[in-house]
Amino acid sequence: ACNPDAAHDPQCVYIIAFYWSMMTLTTVGYGDIIPQNQFEYIVCTISMLIVAYVWAFIVAKIVTILDALDPQETQFRQRADDLQNMMTKRSLPW
Repeated sequence: ACNPDAAHDPQCVYIIAFYWSMMTLTTVGYGDIIPQNQFEYIVCTISMLIVAYVWAFIVAKIVTILDALDPQETQFRQRADDLQNMMTKRSLPW
């Protein structure tokens, strides 16, 4: 989708390669509708970055909510971590 071809416009190759990497890393997939020019590739790449950030934020919030459901367990784990850190600092076997 480079116009002129990739040999005459190396920037287009980098844009498409970055688009492909974002498509792969964000697991959006390879759909039937694809960008047709450089501007569309850039817009799609930025959109995938934003959506990936929003998705990660949502997952993190869900994990935080689930973690807060059992405060005793959270407190126990925190104390166990603190104890383990103290033992490591004092070179005690654990």
